[in-house]
Amino acid sequence: MKISKIYSNKKEIFEDIRFKENFNVIFAKVKKPKDSSKDSHNLGKSILIELIDFMLLKSFSRGLFLKDHYSTFEDFIFYIEIELNNGNYLTIKRGVVNNTHISFKSHEDKNQDFREKPDSFWDEVDVTFEDAQEKVNNLLNLDSISPWDYRKGITYFLRSQGDYRDVFQIEKFSTGKHAYWKPYMAKVLGFNDEIIKQKYSKDDEIEEKEKFKEQFEKTVSVDPEDFDRLQGVVKIKEKAISEKESKINMFNFYENDLELTKSLANEVEEEISDYNTQMYRTEYDIEKIQEALNNRLDFNLNEIKTIYEQAKIYFSNKFEKEYSELLQFNKELREERFKYLREKLHDLNNTKKEIDKRLIELNNKREEILSIIKDKDSFSKYRKLQSELINEKTQLLNLRKELENLNLSDKIQKKINELIEQRDVLVDNTKEMIKQSNVIYNQIREHFNEIIKFVFNVPAILSIKINKEGNLEFNANFVKSEEDLTATGEDKGNTYRKILCAAFDLSVLMTYSNKSFFRFVYHDGILESLDHRKKILYLKKVKQICSEYNLQYILTAINHDLPRDENDNIIEFKDNEIIKWLHDSGNEGRLFKMDKF
Repeated sequence: MKISKIYSNKKEIFEDIRFKENFNVIFAKVKKPKDSSKDSHNLGKSILIELIDFMLLKSFSRGLFLKDHYSTFEDFIFYIEIELNNGNYLTIKRGVVNNTHISFKSHEDKNQDFREKPDSFWDEVDVTFEDAQEKVNNLLNLDSISPWDYRKGITYFLRSQGDYRDVFQIEKFSTGKHAYWKPYMAKVLGFNDEIIKQKYSKDDEIEEKEKFKEQFEKTVSVDPEDFDRLQGVVKIKEKAISEKESKINMFNFYENDLELTKSLANEVEEEISDYNTQMYRTEYDIEKIQEALNNRLDFNLNEIKTIYEQAKIYFSNKFEKEYSELLQFNKELREERFKYLREKLHDLNNTKKEIDKRLIELNNKREEILSIIKDKDSFSKYRKLQSELINEKTQLLNLRKELENLNLSDKIQKKINELIEQRDVLVDNTKEMIKQSNVIYNQIREHFNEIIKFVFNVPAILSIKINKEGNLEFNANFVKSEEDLTATGEDKGNTYRKILCAAFDLSVLMTYSNKSFFRFVYHDGILESLDHRKKILYLKKVKQICSEYNLQYILTAINHDLPRDENDNIIEFKDNEIIKWLHDSGNEGRLFKMDKF
């Protein structure tokens, strides 16, 4: 992938910039060095790198000049033409206002101008931001770093001034976790990035579990070391509860609660009253039956005859017969009735016996209940035992909960230990992987040393070590000699560290030049403060690398950065190397021909 062209819908303000295949310079010339109102650092040579990043689908966020000066640029639409690794070209259209809707056009010829083209011309129009990134990723097809997408590493090849602080950790990764960039860097250096990702994933799991365990144990009032002691306390408490329950069961209560006992007493009273009523009715019925049975009908027919005779009334034989029959009928009827009454009397006597028996039981029960209610001492003991039992059971419940919590804490720790073991295996695998090295890493190291040695005449080495946390640490150092690999302090200075960063970027591009990878690098202000002799050597080496490996190099510089020969003569860039001229003689000399923003 290379950058071919960048332009906008406002050509009069932002002129087209065409990039060359190999060596490119964005050059700012100070024409009025004595004019304190002028500033060569406000011409726009550095924001071009931001614009390229924006067009390669960086998010529209604070810090981006288009976002921070939105009202100034809201009418702008930008276009970037990039060369794909298959030789074809892709133009990306992105506006400032609708910055999350992107249009695409694939084409075979370079240096096209699509700014006036209608929507129907484009292959895809208003593609959403995430889908647009995925589309570009698929078209670039950087399979050498798959499954990482192009956005992960593109900033290594768009190095702004803030990206020279560390060779491996560029500015956008400076505030995040190392897990965001070290696995990617391992992949670029030819190592198995999955092992590194898994290791960081285990770290996160362990950290999460340890935090949870720490917070959880704050809720536990017992020291985890007292687990066995707590088990003993639980057993003692269980025995104490069992003993109290036995004592309570020894109380001969019909119910083990005063309110229930009183309620039961009332029920018994009501039942006694009912049975007394039944007894009264039964005794009354018995008395009446006995009276009936004792009432005998004494009828003498002879006495009747005598009365008739004395009254000189004729008492015929027929009448006597009929009267005798009536007496016999009444006698039989009375005997039948007595038979029924005797049976009824028998039943009532049985009922009375049952009522008597039940009343005796109820009265005994009432006396027992009343004795419980009246026996304050017994009830007091019962209530005390009951209260103690409730407290004991509550304490036991809490103790068991604490024991359960300690068990859970122990389970969490076991899981943490398992994760630590798994992480240790990954760390061991990482150590072995670094020991074994690989072809890509060795090539990058060789190219890196070659560049540094050419420029500074001292060797430099890329190295990797495993720190105490088991993570990779990448290092780039000047060394005393190829025999003595003791690191020197030269890489501590900002200027030399810049060249270390640049050399690393170039070394990676050289190694991947025959693979589907980035084939350009943009270094902003790389020559600033560098010794003139080193500038000459560095530029010579860069041009050689670009030519030999077909790489695109873009740098920004001002005339103060130009190298000088041994006679203090300025060595100018060639006109065909400068793709954009900037100067401090008014708005015409700015990247955007407008007032400073």
